Amino acid sequence: MPTPGGAYGRSLADMRDPNESTPHKLWPAEEKLLQSVARGEKLPPAPRPVPGQSEDKRVRGSFIRFLALGGDEEAAVHERGVEVVGAFIEGPLHLEGAVGVRPLVLTSCWFDTELNFSHASVRQIVLSGSRVPSINATGLKVEGDLRLDKEFLADGLVSLERAQIGGELNCSGGNFHNSTKGGYALNAEYARITGNVYLSGGFSSIGQVRLLGLAVGADLHCWEGRFRNACPDPIEKIYTSDALDLTNARISGGLLFGPLTYHDVRRKAPIFEGSLSFQQAHARFLADDVTAWPQRKQKCENGDVTTNCIELDGFIYDTFAGLLLSVDAPTRLQWLERQRTIYLRKNFRPQPYEQLTKVLRAMGHDEDARIIAIQKQRRLHSALARRARLSKPLVWAKRATFGFLTAYGYRPFRLFSLLFILWLAAALFYLKAGQEGIFAPSEPQVFLAEHLEPCRPPNSSWTACLADITRGASPKSDLRRELQEYPPFNPFMYSLDVMIPFMDLHQRRAWAPMVKEMPIAGVRLHEWVPLAIVWAQALLGWSGALLLGAVLSGLVKRD
Repeated sequence: MPTPGGAYGRSLADMRDPNESTPHKLWPAEEKLLQSVARGEKLPPAPRPVPGQSEDKRVRGSFIRFLALGGDEEAAVHERGVEVVGAFIEGPLHLEGAVGVRPLVLTSCWFDTELNFSHASVRQIVLSGSRVPSINATGLKVEGDLRLDKEFLADGLVSLERAQIGGELNCSGGNFHNSTKGGYALNAEYARITGNVYLSGGFSSIGQVRLLGLAVGADLHCWEGRFRNACPDPIEKIYTSDALDLTNARISGGLLFGPLTYHDVRRKAPIFEGSLSFQQAHARFLADDVTAWPQRKQKCENGDVTTNCIELDGFIYDTFAGLLLSVDAPTRLQWLERQRTIYLRKNFRPQPYEQLTKVLRAMGHDEDARIIAIQKQRRLHSALARRARLSKPLVWAKRATFGFLTAYGYRPFRLFSLLFILWLAAALFYLKAGQEGIFAPSEPQVFLAEHLEPCRPPNSSWTACLADITRGASPKSDLRRELQEYPPFNPFMYSLDVMIPFMDLHQRRAWAPMVKEMPIAGVRLHEWVPLAIVWAQALLGWSGALLLGAVLSGLVKRD
């Protein structure tokens, strides 16, 4: 029965047990604790309790609650709060909705009932080394730190959903094991942590660690943790469910996965037995390595072999850090390719590629950034090809040509090389054609001149004959004076004149191929082939030169 004028459990009288012979009719450990909290001391430590074998360390959860709420006039509680080491705490410890709760330091204790801190307001909670069935701390407000570290063990869900912690959330070396299939080991959805979050240093989870929408004012540490959730995804069963879900998380500092050096000690990377989600998350920097990624294949508890993936769509980070700085393009391409297949093909998501390109450029790795950008365009073209190859063939052909010639604008030298090959190949063809008498003067006065009859095939070739006359190798001096201003045929300059727009080298105006069969390598080419080659080179050359100029000037956007 409650004390008259007050709620039950808020006075020492409500805690009395008539079967006990202690001064205040409390259990022996509670009697000692009552004296300790009045002096601001902790209950003397003892070995970790074992249920049924620690009668001298038994404390009721309701008595802890009574002290945490400040006790009463008969049982004063020091501002330091309640400190218990190595006790077996029986019955519920419910502080749901309580405000002004004294600091709770319950280390190496054993709880037999779920802890309920839902929507409570507490100065500090320390459960280091303790064992609990589960914790409901939804909406909890903690002015200082929340410590679930140093071999802390939860056999069920620890819920910190929408909790607000003014200090650190320290789970280093903590064990969060929820054997319920598809259950959460730790749920800190939309929690707000002012300081660091430590899921590191031997942290272990069985079940998903759900940090959706988590806001961290400093760093999130995951080095040397082990995250296990080896069960198929409920929607796409070929993939493994997330072992760590950071969807929409906001990390003001860095995501520290490792390997890295922390407090002058080298720390190893975490182990993920399940998928990893960074979707829509944001962090100032990311410290990771290949060893920090989940293995590609995962054997689930039911025996199925599924694929671990890394969800990166919408993930924003400013730079990379870490002991082993893995920023080379081949390594980071492997990272990007670990996304779900649908996001790489049919429903391609370009943002992870664009974000990585931006970060690598800012770090000065321009070539690696260029490789990533090219791969993004290839993926994008492949995704568009599935839809546009038939519905919009011109769009598809334009992108395919642009990709082949310039690597989507990131390799303009490739187009320059192709133009050089085209120029040289055409020039060698024109050299052979000139020797075979295919080229003739374009000027009618020269071509039809009777006194140049010896220059016409089959007597000679126009190119060789006029070259001899103009340089004085021919005895006909009168013809030399007449033709001294006529440009001699130069196959290399002719090839350049054909393919470069807005340039006049006086070759194409002075010389033209005749419609005539041409022997080459024992084969007689059709009479229209030389003229067709000139037209084709002109078309390809003008198009390539204009495209190259547009790419170099920035008129053609790469992204």
